[in-house]
Amino acid sequence: MIANALCHPLILQPTSASQAIDAILQYQRTQGLLILAHPWLRKEVIETCAQNLGIQQIFSDGTFREIATTKTPPIDSGIGIFSSGSTGLPKLSLHQWKSLQEAASFATELESKHWLLTYGATTFAALQVILSANLSSGKIFPILPNMEETCLLIVEQKIDVISATPSFWKKLISTWPQDLPFPQLAQATSGGEAVDQKTLDLISSKFNPEQLTHIYASSEAGSCIVVSDRKAGFPSSKISRSNKDVELKIIENELWVRSPRQRTEEQGNWYNTRDLVKQEGSRIFFVGRADGLINVGGNKVMPEEVEDLLISHPCVHEAVVYSIKNPIVGNLVAAQVVLESSIDPDITEQNLKDFLSQRLESFKIPRKILFVNTIEISPSGKKKRQF
Repeated sequence: MIANALCHPLILQPTSASQAIDAILQYQRTQGLLILAHPWLRKEVIETCAQNLGIQQIFSDGTFREIATTKTPPIDSGIGIFSSGSTGLPKLSLHQWKSLQEAASFATELESKHWLLTYGATTFAALQVILSANLSSGKIFPILPNMEETCLLIVEQKIDVISATPSFWKKLISTWPQDLPFPQLAQATSGGEAVDQKTLDLISSKFNPEQLTHIYASSEAGSCIVVSDRKAGFPSSKISRSNKDVELKIIENELWVRSPRQRTEEQGNWYNTRDLVKQEGSRIFFVGRADGLINVGGNKVMPEEVEDLLISHPCVHEAVVYSIKNPIVGNLVAAQVVLESSIDPDITEQNLKDFLSQRLESFKIPRKILFVNTIEISPSGKKKRQF
């Protein structure tokens, strides 16, 4: 159906992962211009985007639409990816096919493997997986709606390569059927969120991957940091190192990037990722988003800091921290927690609050802690922080 576009500039709001994969590979072969729109983007947002970019064809809701515009597309060849919009309105970034193919060149070491697509098909992370699998003559298997069915898919299709967010990895492992052996992977990759050592060790112990990597990338700057030493964070030498590819610097604890894979209008310029980092010895760790802080009566709370402490409790498997409205201080901190099933602990909300009170200021301690069976994740694989 997408072939009807004849690879003319197109905005695609795919109805399935398979449709997105086919379109990406088709446009990559012909070096055409393709813009991927998230399934949740409104019709008027997509049409405005088409008019502003000078793109006359839209495919959404299973049909083609023509858009009247007098503008000329900013680039002739490439792909446009929207950010997730988890901390604001989604932003469109344009990437050249050549730079994306170069970034995926590592995959030639994974010849003819079976890849699991865990990310929403319109995300930058999914694009990386699709191009990497294609470059290495691999086969792509999108996840299934049910997590237990996805576990069976991994075993039955002999999946070799899985790239996912830390949240997805933990959800996958926590729902893995007890009578189903974990397969060994050729490559396990974590990205999209900051990954802690506990999660890396968990992936390593369950799937025993030949290579375990975590990647820092963004839809604006592409892939920026690749770490394969099985340790959380990344070496501080990556900041001081100057090379012709990606450059990094830290200004007031925020990470800045300059990359040849940045969106076209910003190439050669420094880009503020708004990701907060801290240095401990020779290692640099991601601690959260500058625009994700919770304001509790003028006091700033980093959700990831509270989550990390909750997860450090031996009875806690996973946690998500978010804000709830309060008429007096504006916001309060709240949390959802998944307990370790193997321990089956007799633990209460107050137990966890007491645990946190020994390590955090009072305004950082969640006013409510709910025990849940699973943490909800978005199509991009990240924890949902808005309820």
